[in-house]
Amino acid sequence: MSVVYVQRLPVVLESGCAILVGGSTVSPGQNCDGYSRIVGQLISSASGVLTIEQSADRGFNYDYEFPTNVSACSGSGFSAEIVGNYVRVNFTPDGAADAFRAFFQLRPI
Repeated sequence: MSVVYVQRLPVVLESGCAILVGGSTVSPGQNCDGYSRIVGQLISSASGVLTIEQSADRGFNYDYEFPTNVSACSGSGFSAEIVGNYVRVNFTPDGAADAFRAFFQLRPI
């Protein structure tokens, strides 16, 4: 029988908090060399915009953005191709989000 080794997938954003009016949550930049996708899920009590941002210059500028509108109180799953070498996740609600949970991680090639 062969041995299966589980690869640890780097977490880009893991959050469970409230977001005040005018606030947002942004993950730190994550090196994504050797990974082909970013996948995750999000639920928020307020609608808003989730943006997956990518950089081609090691996180100095995030020039490629993949924005998606998120409806209030509906869990959403996301999967995006990685084309840069750094990635980060940004969520900006339209108002206060009393409940906000998100988890995003990188998937290997």
